Amino acid sequence: MEIPVNIVPEKRTEGSKVYFESGMHPTTENGASAIYNDFSQGNLDAHVWNKEVSERIASYAYDAPALLLSIDGLEPVPPSFNALFTPLQEAGIIWTHLPARPNKLNYTGKVYLVKGDNIFEHIPQAVLQVGEAIQHLRR
Repeated sequence: MEIPVNIVPEKRTEGSKVYFESGMHPTTENGASAIYNDFSQGNLDAHVWNKEVSERIASYAYDAPALLLSIDGLEPVPPSFNALFTPLQEAGIIWTHLPARPNKLNYTGKVYLVKGDNIFEHIPQAVLQVGEAIQHLRR
């Protein structure tokens, strides 16, 4: 004899705060080198993403208490004794991979970055990790 099962859909008490933004960045070595060179000359507005990405992010995240980003192309690299980049070089790479200055994305300037290369088959894992990090920030 079958036992009837009542399925109750899950109700969310708050809306989803996870967004995916697509954008363009230099696809050639020369284009990327020009941005890094511009940054090394002191231009803190040198970023690899087109400005529309930062404008879209600021449109919904500017007034939030903080912003958590996971950016494709920033592979999580564990500390190593044979590091490829110095800490200063690594900081410059991270800065140029932000869509804009932190205070242009969020009024507090609090932007937390999760380094993770969002390879297509790993996107669900990246979303879960970002979602868990968001929940941690709310605590």
